[in-house]
Amino acid sequence: MAAAVVAFVLVLARQPHAVTRPQFLWEETAAFWATSFVVDPVRYLVEPWAGSFVVIPRAGFLIARLGPPEIAPAITIIMHAMVIAMVAWFLASERMAAAIPDRRIQLTFATSIAILPVAEPYVSILSAHWFLALYLVGLSRVAGRRIDIPLVVGAGLSGVGAALAAPLFFLDWRPGRRIDRRGLALIAALGAQGLAVLASGRQPRSLDLVPIVLGAALTFVLVAAPRVQIPRRTLTAFGLLALATFALGAIAMGVSGRYLLAGTALVGLVVAAWLVHWRPIGIPIAVVSAVLVIAGFPIPPVTGSHWASQSYCIGSAQRCRVLVEPIQWSVEWSPSFLPPRGMDQDGMPRT
Repeated sequence: MAAAVVAFVLVLARQPHAVTRPQFLWEETAAFWATSFVVDPVRYLVEPWAGSFVVIPRAGFLIARLGPPEIAPAITIIMHAMVIAMVAWFLASERMAAAIPDRRIQLTFATSIAILPVAEPYVSILSAHWFLALYLVGLSRVAGRRIDIPLVVGAGLSGVGAALAAPLFFLDWRPGRRIDRRGLALIAALGAQGLAVLASGRQPRSLDLVPIVLGAALTFVLVAAPRVQIPRRTLTAFGLLALATFALGAIAMGVSGRYLLAGTALVGLVVAAWLVHWRPIGIPIAVVSAVLVIAGFPIPPVTGSHWASQSYCIGSAQRCRVLVEPIQWSVEWSPSFLPPRGMDQDGMPRT
């Protein structure tokens, strides 16, 4: 539990303005917050957005409606910090002891997921599935429990990033052995995500091989890293997820922070092992890691809009225009608000 508390505090410490001066992004405002007032809650939870099911983030927006609109962004970012904290709690739990036998490495790694120097995934609850993917990697390395399947399905239907962890549940499968039902459940979620992408009509961008090559090289170097006191199966599982997310970024949207999270977490795992055992490579690794973490720790505030003074009209009988981030965008609200269908190939809103 200590790892969860530390991770929660660190996530919010990176962006205190998200609580003191809360602000939604365009996607959050138009596709999630405003939409929650005009769409039936059940449909709201299960309807894809831009080619992806996002059950857990949308549940967060429904919960945020219980408070005043002015603080809704703060509620969702606190819930996002809670998701990250719960993933840290699992990675530091006794269940993960076989996957990461050294308790010091386990605790260091679990806490590190709150301070990885890729800021983008920490900014919105819409990125919760990238952290849930780390949870699923860990889950794939431990024996199953009854509670696992609903959690796996919920994670897999909360974003493509988490669903990509499906193959990892079959790394240890051999003919004659029982198939992991958690993996089958996640395969089903991955299939649902794939159908949602196809139904959305989104066309993949031209394939950029550079991030895939970099991802493959990173995976090879880290999995082959000698004597890091971590079972090779664990390194392989995190490495495969890192490679899958690198590939997804190359095919779908280009390289950005969210697609680098799994690879950075893998680096964090190996760095944790080197630091704990303080091998000759530990000193330069510690210096480089400290510089990256310190430089990437503060997350800049969202600028250019005044959510607290404008947002009160959303969900009301009034018509209004709410400025959002990016600064040149806005959301036009009216009682007959029509939810946007997704985003075009350049990331602009498509209605």
